Amino acid sequence: GDERAVLLNHAFYRLAKRAKQFYMLGPSIHELPDGFGPNYRCVFIRTDFSTVASDSHIVPSGKDDITRLKALVPTLEGPTLVFSGSVNGARRLGQATAESRGKFEAKPGLRAAIEWLGANYSPKWGLVNALSHGVGIHHGKLPRSIAQLLVRLFNGGLLDYLVCTSTLIEGVNTAARNVVVVDNKINKKKYDYFTFNNIRGRSGRMWQHYVGHVYLFNAPPERELEFVDVPVFTQNENAPDALLIQLEQQDLSPAAKERMNQIWQQTVLSRDTIQQNVGMDPLGQIALAKEIEARMGELAPLLSWTGLPTYDQKKAVFDLAWRHFKVKPAGVVRSSSQLTLLISRYQKNPGYSAQLQAAIAGKTGEESDEALESFLEFARQWLSFKAPRLMSAVARIQTEVLTRRGIRPGNYTYFCSQLESLFMNPVVTALEEYGVPIQIGTRLVPKLGEPKSLDEALTGLARRRASEFSGLSAFEQSLIKPLCAPAPGLR
Repeated sequence: GDERAVLLNHAFYRLAKRAKQFYMLGPSIHELPDGFGPNYRCVFIRTDFSTVASDSHIVPSGKDDITRLKALVPTLEGPTLVFSGSVNGARRLGQATAESRGKFEAKPGLRAAIEWLGANYSPKWGLVNALSHGVGIHHGKLPRSIAQLLVRLFNGGLLDYLVCTSTLIEGVNTAARNVVVVDNKINKKKYDYFTFNNIRGRSGRMWQHYVGHVYLFNAPPERELEFVDVPVFTQNENAPDALLIQLEQQDLSPAAKERMNQIWQQTVLSRDTIQQNVGMDPLGQIALAKEIEARMGELAPLLSWTGLPTYDQKKAVFDLAWRHFKVKPAGVVRSSSQLTLLISRYQKNPGYSAQLQAAIAGKTGEESDEALESFLEFARQWLSFKAPRLMSAVARIQTEVLTRRGIRPGNYTYFCSQLESLFMNPVVTALEEYGVPIQIGTRLVPKLGEPKSLDEALTGLARRRASEFSGLSAFEQSLIKPLCAPAPGLR
């Protein structure tokens, strides 16, 4: 998305200012902007070399995609990725792939994963059913630890199929012999040649599958020159203000400088505050500050809180953020009021497993899957990421505006850290990024003596063998094993 592009460009700018050298690698790039090479003292080398060959096959047309997929699956040999352009599509294709497979005997490692996911999420979960047929379903609503587990099972040869969305295509290395491209859209928008090439490039793997096979349900997009814009360098109209505001004055083009002047010269919000809210639109930030100024009597009591906010205080903060930062509705969250309600509901009973079970209580079939994955998405995307990010941005703005008026500002730090950590020890959610599911982390962290930081937890794990953690099943020990000391004799 746009926000990610801003952050990546900003990161490149910061590093390029300091680094003596850099190396960037990207597929299917035909050219870079004029002058990029001399400006960054680098050379662009274009090559068509590929470590594997790739054969494309058009899948015979049929009644619908599900029927075509079911006919294709029995003919495939070797590990296979199936690409879908949406989460709902991935669920449907995962189910269809599972149904079209013959008898499948899960190996012990996969059986243990199926049992654990059934017990800790739901035995009726569509993912659990697909896994019992040797099919994984990978998408952005899953917790990171579970997504990582699926990739490990696939790369380890325990799963024959991995049905995925673009979240997997954008950067996880998978050892697939075949890639089946069912959709030619991502979130209802047709993908371009660059993205298509990226998906197709997942077939074949050096040292494993020297010839990859790509099965296409639609004609590929027209080949176009793969020009990659680097907004931090070109600074054209596509470069957002949120990126340009982070650049030093001497690095701005005359046109970009002119654009930035209106932001530098206003007196409502300091450049420092705007820059600290990385990735947030500067004009939206300024408009938010102006609204606080204009509604000072009404908003000051709602913004000057510290510790835990009341319902109305939360609502005021999210309402300002939603409107001025043009937040896009996603998943179960369609408005600032709904975000406030869902967070308050979670706060009342903040046990992750209890919340999960409450979300699916009384639901069956697809409705149960939808409720389960919506809860997982809410916890991952909104509760621990978007909500604290939006709240922190409002916090910095209200601090400046209220201080200037001689009013004691609010301090949202504690509440934001509570959101980020899902109202648990922050080490539990940090370990989730390292492949330790929250349900295991909550039991593991006390065994480590309630470490204060991720580093402390990782050090504690590295000093002990996985088998020393009694109370964890063999499967749970296998998930923390990569972080633990090796068994004696194994080096």
